[in-house]
Amino acid sequence: MKSILISTIVRNRESTLHNWYKQLKELVLKDGNNNYYLSVYENDSTDNSKEILKSFDFSFLNGFNIQTEDINTNYYKSYGAESKSNTRVMNLALARNKTIFCKDFLKNCSHVLCIEPDIVYNPEIMINEIINSDHDIISPISFQNNVIPYDNWATRKTKNEDKWDFSIKLKGKIDVWATFNCFCLYNVEPFILGASFGSFNFRFKKFDCDTSVVCEIFRLLGYNDIVMNTDATVEHLI
Repeated sequence: MKSILISTIVRNRESTLHNWYKQLKELVLKDGNNNYYLSVYENDSTDNSKEILKSFDFSFLNGFNIQTEDINTNYYKSYGAESKSNTRVMNLALARNKTIFCKDFLKNCSHVLCIEPDIVYNPEIMINEIINSDHDIISPISFQNNVIPYDNWATRKTKNEDKWDFSIKLKGKIDVWATFNCFCLYNVEPFILGASFGSFNFRFKKFDCDTSVVCEIFRLLGYNDIVMNTDATVEHLI
């Protein structure tokens, strides 16, 4: 049995939060073999995200924590040149860490599961293909329109690449250097040993994607079993 901390960060996602909640509840209730906790961090939303999060009933979980705050950070798009801003990746790393390292959740958990608030997925497939697997890091593959993987900055086949090589055949489980793809399961042990999301890639000596940096840190700690399972997919909406 796994005990899984679900981590979600939110900003201006009122249009997708109800679907996020519906999928989350379905996943937890379908999976009777594992325990689930939830940690959400929201900041600086200018829509109704805060109110929507506070309206949800999370009693189906083993425990949960919802953090909301206004700290006046800039808002960046998740695509184009703006998405690779140094400040954006710093903000994202800080936000993800606020979900993971709060309320001593890690003492009770064997895994961390990051789920973005603006994706569509099949909970049963995720349970079978991702959650019931045994890797240090495993994700599905993401898509948006005709872009596969959508999360191509964070997905890297080898250590020398800083983005996805689209010539690679997408079939089954693929060993990768780094992955995230909007739904990603992590072994909790590296986080307990000091791993965290970050914004600076010390091998490349530059700011980098926050979800790739955490893969770098896992590897430094000796956790090298990182895969992307293309038999499971998520659609990114925004």
